[in-house]
Amino acid sequence: MTKTFKIKFKGKEIVASNEGLDTLQLLVSTSSEDYPPQLSVSAHGDYSNKEHPVQEKTWIIENLNPGDSFEFTYVESGETSEPIRVHDVEPFKELCFFCGKSKNDVEILIEGKKILTSYICNECVDTCIEVIRKERAKKKST
Repeated sequence: MTKTFKIKFKGKEIVASNEGLDTLQLLVSTSSEDYPPQLSVSAHGDYSNKEHPVQEKTWIIENLNPGDSFEFTYVESGETSEPIRVHDVEPFKELCFFCGKSKNDVEILIEGKKILTSYICNECVDTCIEVIRKERAKKKST
């Protein structure tokens, strides 16, 4: 179902929707004191699609300054503003996140599901178990 929002920010007004896509997101992010906080408004398809590229559309990517504010209104419909960027994201490769091996290179490739799909192979699981055993043994001996 298409959801449409009107966003007012720094004297601009845009209308964004997830029409033809999976998710519309407004994100305020900050990573450290070295970089200013950032506001982004974007929509994307289903990232779990492993067969075809996923389309992403972006309407806003702006740094935030002290005193900045924005208005975000859910509207019934509206003509969507032209995105500042549209690009395709290639499907995720089924590779172990730790060693980079494909499912053809290992016995088992385990899929994890959170926000983005990731994998771990049986060989790396074995390595993790061995590291955990050694660390536990060290703690017991001290």
